[in-house]
Amino acid sequence: MSDNNSEQLIEINSISLVEHSELSLLPDDTKILIPFKQLTLDSPQLVDLPPDPCPDISYPNSYVEPKCVICTSPWRTRVEHEYISNGQKPQRVRTFFERHFGAKLTWESISTHMNFHCDLSKIQQDGQLYYQHREDDLSLYKYREDDLALMALTDQLFEIKGMTCKSADLKLKRAATVASISKQISQIKKDRDSNSSLQNINFFKILMDIHDKMKYDEDKQIIRAAVKDLREQLMSDNK
Repeated sequence: MSDNNSEQLIEINSISLVEHSELSLLPDDTKILIPFKQLTLDSPQLVDLPPDPCPDISYPNSYVEPKCVICTSPWRTRVEHEYISNGQKPQRVRTFFERHFGAKLTWESISTHMNFHCDLSKIQQDGQLYYQHREDDLSLYKYREDDLALMALTDQLFEIKGMTCKSADLKLKRAATVASISKQISQIKKDRDSNSSLQNINFFKILMDIHDKMKYDEDKQIIRAAVKDLREQLMSDNK
């Protein structure tokens, strides 16, 4: 009886991991995410949270859907503010919580919540803070004013060209407007090319090109701060 048991043990010890590929002695490196509904205010952070991007806005968001994981979450406000500050793109909000908490939040849940459980059409913002934010936005285009002008004119051009004109008079006016905008775009390009100072390396443009390629908002904030400090230093040197 004991001899038979010994033989069975020998057979078990000789199992080949090559023949049984489903067995592994190595730890699995797959990233395990926790459900968003398990996230609490004191949940540990994988990466330090940046400041709230929209601390000064208000809008109707008192409705609570019991089955919505965002409505019932203590992180509801942060989800909504990240959604607003990231161009209302659910995927960026999903990436934000995955990076900072290792929490899984589907873009479907974000989209449903933002479309049906709060009203972003009634956003209110303090006037002074609004202009402070606008100043920060415009600082991104310091020394890149030609880029900003070209973007604005191009938007106007596409908008006007897409208008439907039934009368001959309106068609003539549209054509004249398109020609005027095209002329302004051409003039901006001509002025830029003829300006010898712009033939030098534009470090601001390089930094902002890197900024636009960054995936996470905190990385972009570092570049924006560097651009702002460099601009202030150049302005102080020129005084």
